[in-house]
Amino acid sequence: LAVLGVAPNRQNAFIRRTPGSSLVCLSLREGRPLWQKSAGQLDPSLKSAWFVGTPLIGYRDAYVVMSRPQVSGFQDTFVAAVDVMTGELSWRRHLSSAVRGRFYNAVRPPRMILDGPRLFVTDQIGVIACLDRRSGSVLWLRVDAPEAINPNQSRPRRKQGKFTASSAPVRVPMGLIVPSYGGSDPALLLDPLTGKRLDELSGDVWRSSQLLMSIGTDVLSVGKTVTRLN
Repeated sequence: LAVLGVAPNRQNAFIRRTPGSSLVCLSLREGRPLWQKSAGQLDPSLKSAWFVGTPLIGYRDAYVVMSRPQVSGFQDTFVAAVDVMTGELSWRRHLSSAVRGRFYNAVRPPRMILDGPRLFVTDQIGVIACLDRRSGSVLWLRVDAPEAINPNQSRPRRKQGKFTASSAPVRVPMGLIVPSYGGSDPALLLDPLTGKRLDELSGDVWRSSQLLMSIGTDVLSVGKTVTRLN
């Protein structure tokens, strides 16, 4: 399963049409396409949306993230489940609406992980949600960067650090680790069942990490250096 095409940060005056992207499923044995769908073919209301990030495959469904631009400059982020056998939409869920970037400024794509019956999704600018993977219902959702939802509110603009997190949340025995959103923002340790904040992980090793992954009960942080954390 793969996403093909172009997914820009946002539509603007220099992008006259929505770049195309599609979700493609290939035969494992033969490598031939089984089906190929655009966002608009999954749901006509998402005709102007594109796929972003890396899709995941569960037992029967594939989980994908889509971004849809608005004339106002906001981008809507959706999560959807697609039947891997047929390519038909199983469910979709709106995650957030925010200004993700200006013109060609790079922004991190949304990321997600599967954990049993739960799907954890972050839009990488302040919103993280826990969804029921079978129905798409929201089990909990939290906003840790209010400017992600209300960018017109007067507040200092967040500076992005040279090394900013681009990894998905990490599930470890002590909870759910959400990587830093960039700059001076700490990584967060959340209760995976409720979304309650258990701790802030504010050391340099957390803020400068580009990739977090679990190794047994430990966490591997990859940035300028590679660090294994207990």
